[in-house]
Amino acid sequence: KQWYQRRVRGSRSLVFDESDVEELLWLLSDDSALNVANLRPSKVHRMFASRACRSAVMIGTALDHRQMRSIVDHMADMEHPWNCPHGRPTMRHVVDLSRIS
Repeated sequence: KQWYQRRVRGSRSLVFDESDVEELLWLLSDDSALNVANLRPSKVHRMFASRACRSAVMIGTALDHRQMRSIVDHMADMEHPWNCPHGRPTMRHVVDLSRIS
């Protein structure tokens, strides 16, 4: 059976091409990748990572206690809460140095 692509779908400036379809087919053929989270071509992963960072709380944004608690609670459910998908740190450790001595 042959498969024909009639048009290229994209997300804003992102365009999917033949190599993305090939990567998806390879992921589907890999027995170890039979997990929905693993069935994303790398270009799709980068697109989601970019969208997540753009909609994230930015440094300097004032948050009330409820918003802070909600973020911390959600981070407890994440697999890798210490960094964003791009590798940037998601939290900062604050220490009172007078308590260490």
